[in-house]
Amino acid sequence: MGLISQYHYDNRHGDTMYHILNESFLIAHLSAEGKFIDANESFLKLFNYSLDDLYMKDCNLLLNGYWYDVEGVAKSIHQGKTWHGESCFITKDGDMKWLESNYIPILRNDGIVDKVLSLHLDRSHQKEAIKWQHLAMRNELTNLPNRRGIMNALDFHIAKADFRCTSLGVLYMDVNHFKFINDSYGHCVGDVLLLEIGRRLSKVPFCENNIFHISGDEFIVLLEDTAAIEEAMDSIHAVFDDEFLIESFKIKASVSVGVSVYPEDSDDPKRLIQLADSSMYEAKIVSCSADAIPNSWIDRQAE
Repeated sequence: MGLISQYHYDNRHGDTMYHILNESFLIAHLSAEGKFIDANESFLKLFNYSLDDLYMKDCNLLLNGYWYDVEGVAKSIHQGKTWHGESCFITKDGDMKWLESNYIPILRNDGIVDKVLSLHLDRSHQKEAIKWQHLAMRNELTNLPNRRGIMNALDFHIAKADFRCTSLGVLYMDVNHFKFINDSYGHCVGDVLLLEIGRRLSKVPFCENNIFHISGDEFIVLLEDTAAIEEAMDSIHAVFDDEFLIESFKIKASVSVGVSVYPEDSDDPKRLIQLADSSMYEAKIVSCSADAIPNSWIDRQAE
């Protein structure tokens, strides 16, 4: 579609173009002002309109407030150029349809725009698949990457560490006494607390794009700079210095953090998570707000 450019309109040329494209595309003919003149059967069927419903109606009828680069299309058409991009139209029944669209100006002999040929491909199924794929990789509460997401990320970061001959830190966090908080204040407050914890952690420089909400009150951070593990832990704990104001409650929360390091502790992604998890529980035993850094890591730092 990107190869289709403007062309000068005559009846014979227009008919030939129409028959070639009719079987493959959703087609609508618009006036220079953007009003419907004609549409093929595929277009009418997808949007559940008759031609009488649309004839001489503004094409914005199908927008219904959803995203569409109206200004960009109008500017390109005015300049006699084809516009190509994504648009979202609404059917007569109120369903959203995502389209890959081309708006092609049809010029008169004097170069003035006479009509506009719009060609569309329905990309709704692909859009839906992308949405579900995104949801499958995200925690439904915090929208942070979930356990599925971290396994993919670990594979990527391990390959990156191998290429750079560096290490990778896995920091496993668990909110202390979260069950008590949930039971005392209610599950709704507990959910909001997790949401706020996720937001605060996402703003920590060491976390940013490498934080994962893997389940319940458990979070993981992947740290490429293993020399900064202790500094990263301090930054994480600083997130909990201020109380969380939720509804009428002031909640003081903290986390325990455990660490594993690739490749020193393991070269297996699942094992790295297991070791960091075990290290975190060691931290809970020692102190409910302490960090458990493996002795092997402390020894390496001292060397």
